[in-house]
Amino acid sequence: MEDRFTQAQRAIAQERAALEVDRFAARRLVTRADTAASAYIRPGSRYVFRGLAAAYLACLAAGIVLLVSGRFMYAALAFLSGLVLQQVWGGLAVELFRLIASRDRAFFGLALREGWITLIEPPVGPGRRTRPIEFDTDTASEPYAAEINAARTALAERPDDAQARFNLGVTYVLAGDFAQALEEARILSMLDARLATKLQQLARLLSS
Repeated sequence: MEDRFTQAQRAIAQERAALEVDRFAARRLVTRADTAASAYIRPGSRYVFRGLAAAYLACLAAGIVLLVSGRFMYAALAFLSGLVLQQVWGGLAVELFRLIASRDRAFFGLALREGWITLIEPPVGPGRRTRPIEFDTDTASEPYAAEINAARTALAERPDDAQARFNLGVTYVLAGDFAQALEEARILSMLDARLATKLQQLARLLSS
């Protein structure tokens, strides 16, 4: 049976599904170098987004100063400029996340687990609500499926918990999914290098 990423790619290509990106999360993550998403974003792109964020904050600060000094027209222009920069920053971040998620299997799985993206039904008209889409991947028949789901749930509640991510990686090793275990080790290296090394060694030893 096809995995979720392959099914999602086909559904998007056939316009049966669309990727919805959490705008706030994308806007925040593209400026940071200490998150699981940072490995997928080039430093040059990150500097551009940081520049947009700095300009946005500068506009807000200028607007507040102008407002306090009674220069209301200039304050309104400063706030308007800030809103425009925020929209540009957020729009570019969303498109970047959507592009990476549609091409990179590992990032797609990570973003879906962390809630940065959601697969939804394509909008059919203005104001019409969309519903999330769940693909049948027959996970119930996979080894350690319940344990993997439990580990993912724990990680969703504590995304920066190195031990929770390590436990998920070990569960992937036990299930024989060594590629995913190594992906978790790569993400874990940004949280705890010692645990990441242990997970890498375990995955490589048992996969050989």
